[in-house]
Amino acid sequence: MGPDQPLADFCQSFSRKKEPLLQTAKHWRPMRRKLLDILACPIDKHYPLRLLEFSTKEPDVIVDGALLCDACSRFYPIVDEIPVMLPDDLRSTREDTEFLTRWKDRLPKETLASGKPVNLS
Repeated sequence: MGPDQPLADFCQSFSRKKEPLLQTAKHWRPMRRKLLDILACPIDKHYPLRLLEFSTKEPDVIVDGALLCDACSRFYPIVDEIPVMLPDDLRSTREDTEFLTRWKDRLPKETLASGKPVNLS
């Protein structure tokens, strides 16, 4: 069992459930700006990620937004204070498309047109 095995087991538990990820992630800590100091793209390990803030609360909590990886063009939604940073095969295409549609006026055009794992083109 490698050092990433607990994370892999955790992610696989979501893929076995039929309910959306965001309904099951009740005990996560909120997304705060200071987390940018430690977050990297889970696919290509690029650091730092670019933060887009759509709605916030308190001085440091991002309620809705996105993390963008400029190296691989992936976006990671922040929904209800939770950054959804799962590998592509564990992400919900429906939830990602709904996120892009909801925030299309606030997201970069390149994310909407060619972002990964899904886009609106």
